[in-house]
Amino acid sequence: MKKSPDDLTPLRRKAVERFARLARQYCELIENLEQESAFLEKIHELLPKLYDAARALPEAPLDTGKPLRSAVTARGWEKLFNSLQQKIGAGDRYREVFDAYKSTEPVTGMLSDDLADIYGELKSGLRSFEKGSACGISEAVWHWRFGFREHWGEHLTGALRALYWLERQAN
Repeated sequence: MKKSPDDLTPLRRKAVERFARLARQYCELIENLEQESAFLEKIHELLPKLYDAARALPEAPLDTGKPLRSAVTARGWEKLFNSLQQKIGAGDRYREVFDAYKSTEPVTGMLSDDLADIYGELKSGLRSFEKGSACGISEAVWHWRFGFREHWGEHLTGALRALYWLERQAN
């Protein structure tokens, strides 16, 4: 028998609610980036919390059998990406190695790409989570966990590393 979010223990339910709250904060920060003067500092503070909360998400079944549709269109993503590039400025591009355990050449990463991709993944899950139904919550949790392991977790860790160096250079 599959478990639904209603079957979650209070501790697991609390983990899901914590993640949803942090995802909402992240999305609101991104959506209001034009008005935010301390944008990068706030993102830098929020990313480790999101990482920790994502690791604490419980397993959830994917009842529909298919992943969620993206909450961000290609055009919307491009607009967000461009706004982020402008906001971040000269610190947008950074160098990284994708797999720390394989000998690979460094590549160029972009904070704007990282932050836009994280936003898209979190926003898609939030759209489902905010339906409030057991199925919607389960879909959101499955989407967030899968995306964290397969996509946006890499963007988060790359962005966090880049933000660390930006802050270090500023001080």
